[in-house]
Amino acid sequence: MADDSPSDGNWSSALRRRFANLAGTDQADTPGPVHLPSGTVCELISNARRRAVIKRLSILEDEEVTTLGELARRIAGEEYDIPPEQVSQNQRKSVYISLRQNHLPKLDETEIVVWDKRGGDISRARSVDAIAALINLIEEACNDAAETET
Repeated sequence: MADDSPSDGNWSSALRRRFANLAGTDQADTPGPVHLPSGTVCELISNARRRAVIKRLSILEDEEVTTLGELARRIAGEEYDIPPEQVSQNQRKSVYISLRQNHLPKLDETEIVVWDKRGGDISRARSVDAIAALINLIEEACNDAAETET
């Protein structure tokens, strides 16, 4: 495998190559630029539930929507390491409340998601694929580092 380190100091090119390697695609297929400042992105992805929302929405089709209830059930399943259909009402409610009161407003305000507060529908918006790819890249890098330390 080729060295993906940015020997020329061009981190953007190195990240694009790394995205392409992770996705098994041509560099032209890698996610586009993120519409937010790096500090905002770092703040948004600093929370596990926001990362889960971004990753979940990144697998939706462009016009596809999910509901707050469904999103809460799936994230609770991930957090408790159980199938979503086995999530209890209390487990789902805890995630639902935090998504509704804290995480979805931040993601909606920064145009990462489109959230219909009345109807509860949530869909993907700007930069969701690029930010999900960043999350995956970070998680893989950290997993790789943890594996080499053992």
